[in-house]
Amino acid sequence: MACSLAAPKAACYQLLLRFLRDFLLAWRKLVRRPGAALLAIVSLALAIGFSTAAFSVVDVYGWRALPVKEPGRLAYAMVRDREGPSTGSIGRNQPKLPI
Repeated sequence: MACSLAAPKAACYQLLLRFLRDFLLAWRKLVRRPGAALLAIVSLALAIGFSTAAFSVVDVYGWRALPVKEPGRLAYAMVRDREGPSTGSIGRNQPKLPI
């Protein structure tokens, strides 16, 4: 049973005691095996770091608007030559955009 304003206080105390008991059990197991504790801490740190880095990349390149006045007028085209692909923008009346 979840602890809420409508729940009786005894249920909230039981939930808190169960959480405390589980936390102490986990703490004792980690203290007994420091190698496993170190592995768990390093794994969590790496996972949090990689998640943060991935979110930062998606935030910068995917979600934020482009820093130009009219981003809808930007164009990117890829032209294939006989020598191979070359990239560049193609279009008429291209305005000079501030970078």
